[in-house]
Order: sequence, then C-alpha cells, then structure tokens
Amino acid sequence: MLCEDGYEHHDRSVTLVAIANHNGRDDLVGTLRLVFGKDDNSADGCLPALDAMNFIDFTAKWPHQAVGIPDSKVGELGRYTIVDTDNNFSAQDKTKITGALIKKALNIASLRGLEYIYAIMPNSVSRIVNNAGIKTECFNDIRFRKNNPCVKHVFERFPLYWKNSPRLYRFW
Repeated sequence: MLCEDGYEHHDRSVTLVAIANHNGRDDLVGTLRLVFGKDDNSADGCLPALDAMNFIDFTAKWPHQAVGIPDSKVGELGRYTIVDTDNNFSAQDKTKITGALIKKALNIASLRGLEYIYAIMPNSVSRIVNNAGIKTECFNDIRFRKNNPCVKHVFERFPLYWKNSPRLYRFW
C-alpha cells in the first residue's frame, strides 16, 4: 500500500501509478490518489466526504453543495507525486506523466458517476496540469484550518508543499 490514512478502506479511494521503462527496467514515475465522496451513512464513520474537507473551510457551502450535488457524487485528486530519482525528466516529461495520471483518474471518476472533482494544488502544479490540456477552476474563497492540530501537523510535516500557497481547484 502506498499510503494509508482511512480513505483506503471501504472502497473510498484508488491510487494510480505511472510506470516507465528505463534501460530495460520498469520504474515508478508518478502516483495520484482519487478519493471517492460519500454520504453521511457510509461505513467509515468519522471521515469527511473528501480529505480536502479536513483542511478547508468555505465561507459558504462547498461549490458542489451550492449547486445541489451530493457529497457521494464528488471526488478528490491528491497524493500527487512525480518520482524523478535521477533528475532526468524534462518539464515536458512531467507534464506528460501528470496529464496521463489525471486523465485516467478523471475517467475512473466518470465511470463511478462522480460529477465534481477537486484537488488542492500549489500554482506550480496547476500550471503543469493546465499545460497538460486539463482545464481547472480555482476557488479563492477558502480558508485553511491552520489552527486545527491535525492540519497543523500535516503543514509542518510537508512544509515545501504547503508554503507554496496551495489553492482548491475543480477539474473540468
């Protein structure tokens, strides 16, 4: 298992991996997790519909809720990683890997009937996503729960990611 935080149980997520052949050996070059939303009566109890809901407060309702889409019809992309152990990937390589992972995740989301897909991304990642031809919408009316001890722990554990001012996006 690549990660385990509760969303890997009860069919709540799938982690995609990108494999490339380098010099006759298959190497992991990227990962991306898709979390499936849920209704309040799901078996996993206390977990919110999406992992992002642990980190973000909206000044009003979440965008999907504002248009009447239930939490069971949303998803979230996260745990995005490009694995470039030899520092050989060009910007074009990273864009191609990112695009392939996200397009596959969006296809899975569509097959599962999800209507709204979110991701928390810093600007650098959103540029790669847009360069891959994937359209996004940015939500600026959010507030990170920086005073929540669990959220604070994640921010401290992954400072490089969080110091780059990530925002919430929706994929089209």
